[in-house]
Amino acid sequence: MVQCSSCNSDALGFCLCDLAAAALCGSCFTEHSQALSCVHILLPLDLDPAVISSSRVGDYIERNRKAAKLHESINKHGNMLNVQLERHLQDLSRIEDELHAAIKMKIQVLKDQACELIRMEVGSISQLAREVGLEAKKPPEPAISLPAEMVLKCENIDLFANIQSSELRTVTTSILQAVDDLQGAALSPLCIQLKERLACSCLYSLQPNSKLLTALDPLRDVATVREVSGSVTFLDGMGICQLLDDQLLVAGGTWSSAVGQIDLKTRIYTALNPMRSVRAYYAIVKHKGTVYAFGGTHQQGIYKNYESCTEKNAAWKQANMPREMKDVRSVCIRDKILLTDYTSNLVESFTPASTTFKTLSLLLPCQNAFSALVYEADYLVILKGNTMMTCKVLTEESVEEVARTTCDESAWQVWQTPVQIGKAYYFFNYNGRKVYSVEVKPLGATVSTKVNYQVIKI
Repeated sequence: MVQCSSCNSDALGFCLCDLAAAALCGSCFTEHSQALSCVHILLPLDLDPAVISSSRVGDYIERNRKAAKLHESINKHGNMLNVQLERHLQDLSRIEDELHAAIKMKIQVLKDQACELIRMEVGSISQLAREVGLEAKKPPEPAISLPAEMVLKCENIDLFANIQSSELRTVTTSILQAVDDLQGAALSPLCIQLKERLACSCLYSLQPNSKLLTALDPLRDVATVREVSGSVTFLDGMGICQLLDDQLLVAGGTWSSAVGQIDLKTRIYTALNPMRSVRAYYAIVKHKGTVYAFGGTHQQGIYKNYESCTEKNAAWKQANMPREMKDVRSVCIRDKILLTDYTSNLVESFTPASTTFKTLSLLLPCQNAFSALVYEADYLVILKGNTMMTCKVLTEESVEEVARTTCDESAWQVWQTPVQIGKAYYFFNYNGRKVYSVEVKPLGATVSTKVNYQVIKI
């Protein structure tokens, strides 16, 4: 019996390797074969040892060695391929997520754009339907035949010729105050005449697509129409703001950003710096030397901003408002400007000093209706639709409703801030066909149609 060369136990066979050709038992062969630098082959004991050196066994050993190296190389490249495959799968997954996110964002953008276009189209169609409905509901206006003396009065009186300059009004007011202080009885008739002259004021109306300017004195029921000279054509939706007794500011319209000043005595138009945006159907108001233009419409929709100009020919500045507003109406209350608009039932308070907005707690009776605002002696009158509200102004940002009445008229399409003439406030409607007067009273204001001036203009 052949003994193991390591432990002298019964050998299992001969190990044929580069290290040695010795008889080994099973356990010793397992330990011996841990050397990985060569190929280990266990030959049976009954094999002739001389065969070990034969070329046949040598070829067998060489083939096994190459097979082992090939197996090792295959395993190494297989692991590398698995790593690369895992990396490619991760890249594909990331690219897929990025594509999904980009497609989702693009779809949302297209959806928002489509919704905005649809909203604008629906708004335009709704506005057109309302205008058509209002026009259809208007009763035919009866023809008015004026007395011959009234026609003669209109033809002979030129209201533009009697417009006082701002400087003359200031001087005359000072003289009247001095005479009142002296209590001169002999000058009383003259004082009365001067006061009546100072009290006389006019409303001004622009005829769209022309240069015609109308001055109306509602106390005497006379009107004068004259053409303005200069490079101007009056437009629908143009804003009107009376700067002084003899100066009128006109701006914007469909679709324009032009701004100009009209000398009412000479009726000469002078162009000023334009607004930053084209703007129509908005509110323009002067407050402590600064002119503001709030909201309005343009060719793509409704504005959510306002503009301001601090000097006569300075550049306009633009800032945001809390919401979109069109067909805006305004009135100055102490250090605030109150704003209403067509689409909502809210009243916004604007503070020029801090350029901030605040929504009042007062809610108007309806939406989608034109409005007009009048303020006098701590009372605010709001006409909205066919309702008139009289409110007590508690603070600049707090009002309390004291009376509410129903009006016959529901289209307060006002072009300019109501003008105080005598004891009432007067304003034209949008197309200039009617003039309304509002008299402010603590127990509830009253409104009436003063004159259909279209039949008396010359």
